[in-house]
Amino acid sequence: MSSESPTPSADGSNPLNITYSLFIVAVLMLAYLLSYVDRSILSLLVDPIRADLSLSDTQLSLLHGFAFA
Repeated sequence: MSSESPTPSADGSNPLNITYSLFIVAVLMLAYLLSYVDRSILSLLVDPIRADLSLSDTQLSLLHGFAFA
């Protein structure tokens, strides 16, 4: 078994590092997208949540603030 790292290709890039980098970027983009959708859904449902739970503006703002955190 050899513990050597893969040799770079002719253009100086390492294909394993590029693949891993693209995978990490895709995972981070997915996490950002889910975070954005989660915040958007809560913003769209403010009025139904307020009516259903009989929340005051202060209570609703605390709920919304914790959702962003």
